[in-house]
Amino acid sequence: MSVGLDFLNTVVNVSWGGGAFIVKAQHGEHWVSSNGKAEEWKYLGRPPDNNTFDTGGCGLSYAVVTTGSETTEGVFVSSAIGFDADNQWGTILASSNGTGWQVVFKTPNVVNDGDYRSPSDVKPSGIVWDDQTETFYAAFIEMTTSIADFERTDVIGEVIYSSNDGRSWSQVINDVSHDPELWGDGPSLMKSHFVKPENDGKFPDGLRGYDKGSDRLIYPTGLISYTEGGPRYNDANPISSVTIKSADGTKTSPVSMPCYAVAFRGGIWIAAGGYLSLETLIWSTKVDVSTDGGDSWTNVLDHTVGPGDAEAGQATAAIGGKPPVQ
Repeated sequence: MSVGLDFLNTVVNVSWGGGAFIVKAQHGEHWVSSNGKAEEWKYLGRPPDNNTFDTGGCGLSYAVVTTGSETTEGVFVSSAIGFDADNQWGTILASSNGTGWQVVFKTPNVVNDGDYRSPSDVKPSGIVWDDQTETFYAAFIEMTTSIADFERTDVIGEVIYSSNDGRSWSQVINDVSHDPELWGDGPSLMKSHFVKPENDGKFPDGLRGYDKGSDRLIYPTGLISYTEGGPRYNDANPISSVTIKSADGTKTSPVSMPCYAVAFRGGIWIAAGGYLSLETLIWSTKVDVSTDGGDSWTNVLDHTVGPGDAEAGQATAAIGGKPPVQ
């Protein structure tokens, strides 16, 4: 069974880069660690001011971008939903260190009344860094609603934004024109930018880890695809293993949780996931670490909460970064 993220209510991202591992949860909560060790994980809440949340997208990426003729900067980008007392909107956050985050972009506010509501809903999906065009691309899923003679008509689609530096964004594609009942399983409009080895022409950042030095790719065994509707897994609580592809062939390795995300950096692999019980509404965020190429894993973060607490959820994406260089 292929399962989309609207059903999952999950943690969304794990990342390493600029000297920090990051886990981003379903509702927008962030965890950060400088080395991945259990005692180093710090809960950041929902940056920047506890006024963002998420809905199961995998929007997290990292790249070293050019900020001047001889200057580069490492930057994380993360997509979410922003809100205040009256409105909500899609938003993109940026951070140079994984700890301090700023809102750098907002989509138009969601419209809740009137005969024409554009957008009537917005959800973050995926983000990718295209190292050929040296550009970030971020996908949001938007819906527009028209009401005439008490009849409601909805259309849905992807809206794609791009940025060369992770901080200044502009719209490049708007494809909100589809019947929601027929939409969701087609290819993402970002597909042409899935060019890095970990993307493999099929996935954005935040889902699979790759070590260039050993040409080793590790990803959640239960990860099936990424579509216009977001990531797809084999189940709401997918397989508790990762798949390893290297020169030695392909094999699987067990991890301590249903796995949604893998990341790599500097000889360290991170597998992230957790559980959601639809009967008890018990949530958990879990992270395992491996230093032997994924052959064995040790649990370093296990955060489990009870019903109604939104500070935990399954991890569904991972990204590997690197420190800024001059």
